[in-house]
Amino acid sequence: MKTNKLLYFLLGVLILMNAIILVQFMEGRKKHHPPHPPRLSVVLNMSGKQAAWVDQEFKQHIAQKERYLGEQKELRKQIKLDKNAAVENQVLYQKIGMLQTKIDACTFEHFSRVKAHCNAKQAKKLAEVVDGMIDRSERPGPRP
Repeated sequence: MKTNKLLYFLLGVLILMNAIILVQFMEGRKKHHPPHPPRLSVVLNMSGKQAAWVDQEFKQHIAQKERYLGEQKELRKQIKLDKNAAVENQVLYQKIGMLQTKIDACTFEHFSRVKAHCNAKQAKKLAEVVDGMIDRSERPGPRP
């Protein structure tokens, strides 16, 4: 009788351990989105009106960038996979390239405007953020 109780206890422990391992395994398989980076005002340790201005500037920058990205998407939809459309496609490629130049320019202009509102310590941190952004652009995909 004592042997049966011991066996049932061990069987229960094994089932519980199996369930825990299974749950951990399944959690590891879930696709996690990388955490959203903190607001630029938080990274630069800004507060008050300065932080509010930077947050508002960022919202305006994102709106402008989204407009350019939308235009780019529409142009990409017009590209034809046909040899006879090579000339038309070339014009579209140039327009897409010009929009990409505008996107890059508006991004760096945004950071220039933010830098104008920074002290020396914040400007140094902003330079690190921009350098990190440039480094990440070389390897697409989620942030590490």
